[in-house]
Amino acid sequence: MPDNILIDNFHHGHVHIHPDRREIKTQDLQSTLIIVLKHISTNKEVQYGKLRGVLII
Repeated sequence: MPDNILIDNFHHGHVHIHPDRREIKTQDLQSTLIIVLKHISTNKEVQYGKLRGVLII
């Protein structure tokens, strides 16, 4: 995962993104990583707002 993104499933029982611990669409970290890497490849950088729009339920 890029340094400025924290996505985990620790303590809450669902995969979520920090800082607000919002639940995201994917149910496993590997699928989430693929989405993040595709986002970076397409946008040439992390655009946090856009990425959150793709990930958050």
